[in-house]
Amino acid sequence: SENQYTRSFLYLRPGKKIVKLSDDSNVTSAAKKTANGLILRYTVEKTAIVQIEFECFASGSEEEAKEDSVKIIASVQSLAKKNTEFALKLVLDTVLGETDRHHFYTRDDTPVKNEVLYRSVKEEKYFVSRNAKASMQVILDGADISPIDSLALANYATLDTKKWEADMSTFRSFDTVLSYNNSALAIYWPAVKLEAEQENSNIFYLSFATNGEIPGGAAYISSLTAPEEESIPEGQEQAKSEKPKEK
Repeated sequence: SENQYTRSFLYLRPGKKIVKLSDDSNVTSAAKKTANGLILRYTVEKTAIVQIEFECFASGSEEEAKEDSVKIIASVQSLAKKNTEFALKLVLDTVLGETDRHHFYTRDDTPVKNEVLYRSVKEEKYFVSRNAKASMQVILDGADISPIDSLALANYATLDTKKWEADMSTFRSFDTVLSYNNSALAIYWPAVKLEAEQENSNIFYLSFATNGEIPGGAAYISSLTAPEEESIPEGQEQAKSEKPKEK
C-alpha cells in the first residue's frame, strides 16, 4: 500500500550540508507518471537536481507474468558552479516484518536479530522483509546495480536523525527496542565529486510477492549478472584467468 512508504526519505549531502529532500522548504518537488512507473524530482536551488525513478516490470518470462518488481534509479545532477562532492542516502520505512517474528532475513533465510551495518553486500546480495501475507526483496548486488557505501538495518528512530551516518555503535535488538511499525533500512551510496551539470546515478531493485510465494526479482537479477561476476569454484580460477591471454 502507498502508506508503506510515507516515512521513506531521500537525503542529499552537498559538501558538509545535509538536506532531507521531501522535508525542506528550500526544496521544490515535482512528480511525473511514466509509461511504466513514476519519477520524483527534487530541486535544491543552486545546488542540485535529485531524481528518483521507479520502473515497474515483471521478473517472470511468461506472457501473463505480473509486474512484481521495481528498478529504482536515484540520480544527482549538480547545479553548483564549482566542483562539489555529493552523497545520497535513502531511508526506506519497512512494515512487512513488523507483524512477523523477525524484521529482516538474509538471502539464506537467516533472521537479522539485531541492528546491523554492512560495509559490503557482495555476499548477501539481497535482504527480505516479509510476513504471512507478503514478501519484499531489497536487491543490492548484481547486474547493473550500483555499489553501495554501506547498508544499515535498524530501528527507524536510529536512522531518522540529523547526522549522516546512523549511530550504530550500540547494536540494539529489533525486538526489545522497537515500538510497533518501526524497522527500516538505509542505503548509503558513495560520495562523488561532480562538476557543474554533471550527473551521477545509483540503481537498485525491489521485488514483491504475496501468499507465501518468493519474489522473482533476485533470481532475475542473478540471471542477468555476467558469469565472471559470479563466484568461480575453487580450482577453476587459474584456468579461467588464463583463457583471455590466448586471444
